Amino acid sequence: MASKQLILPALLLIILAGVSLAVEADYDYNDCRVGKSIPYNPLPGCREYITRRCGVRDEHLVPGQLKQRCCRELSDLPQNCRCDALNILALGVITEEGARVGGMQAVPGCDKERIPFMASSLTAYRECNLQNPVGQGEDCVIFRGGIS
Repeated sequence: MASKQLILPALLLIILAGVSLAVEADYDYNDCRVGKSIPYNPLPGCREYITRRCGVRDEHLVPGQLKQRCCRELSDLPQNCRCDALNILALGVITEEGARVGGMQAVPGCDKERIPFMASSLTAYRECNLQNPVGQGEDCVIFRGGIS
C-alpha cells in the first residue's frame, strides 16, 4: 500500500524534472554573443534614436520613426538577449575573436554617463514595452564599465 502512495509523487517529480530540463535546454546562455544572436553592429536604429533623443532632451523633437525602428530591432532579438545587446551598444565589448564591437561615444548635449541610462530604459513600458530577463516593460540592467 505504501509503495502505491509513492508512485504518484515520484511520477510528478519525474515530469517536473523533464520540464525543467526542456526549459534549460531551450535557453542557451552562449547564444547571446556577438555573431550569434547579437549582430556585429548591434541595434543601429537604437544607436541613432539614443543619439538624437539624448542630444535634444525633448522626445517630441525626435521623429517617431526612429523610436519605431529601434523597438523593431529590439523585438527581433531573442528576449533573453535584449539587455545584452543594449549593454554592448552602450558600452561596447571585445569579442572572442578580438574584435571591438559597439560602445557609443558622447555627443553634444549628451555625456557618456547618460548613454547607458537611456539604453537601459529602451525595453521599459514608457519606451518599447518589451519582455527582457528582468520582466515585461522593465528597465534592463546595464553594467557600467564596458571598454574604453
